[in-house]
Amino acid sequence: MKEYNPEEIVRQMREEYFQSLEEVQEEREGETLQCLDFSVTENLYLALELPHLQAVIRKSPVTKVPLAPSWLLGLIHFRGQIFPLLDLAAFFSLESQSQGQKVLILRETICPAALLVKEVLDIHEFLQDEIKPAQVEAIPATCVQGVLERKERTIFLLSSEALGKLITQSTESLEQ
Repeated sequence: MKEYNPEEIVRQMREEYFQSLEEVQEEREGETLQCLDFSVTENLYLALELPHLQAVIRKSPVTKVPLAPSWLLGLIHFRGQIFPLLDLAAFFSLESQSQGQKVLILRETICPAALLVKEVLDIHEFLQDEIKPAQVEAIPATCVQGVLERKERTIFLLSSEALGKLITQSTESLEQ
């Protein structure tokens, strides 16, 4: 009958566990993210992952909401649904871009909202390991997933989930 050595079993389990973690990390490092980059002010470039966006549209007629904060421009209609339209720059307490003409519609799984931005720039693919930790003061740090360096600009990748939570909390507080 074979005797079991608990220490050996634990050591073997640890080895297998850490090996599987390394394999997962190697797989993730090769993953690419498709992101839409856009500007909210003259020198602030942000990006959102494409799967979290439903559409990019031109600014459409806005129904004003009485007593709304300056960042809530009103409500817009898109494909049979009503979305609150947020001036993303004003939402982050930056210079307002209410003259912007592009609107990003977030997927409902993130947050049913539309974001007014200054300009939509491009769609890029980034490798997961290109995302670096970010130090940013212009927008809430909880909303920033990381920073992506490009020759011509620094792009802050937004965490769609964190942004959605922040928007939801802000709009729900208006209802109270």
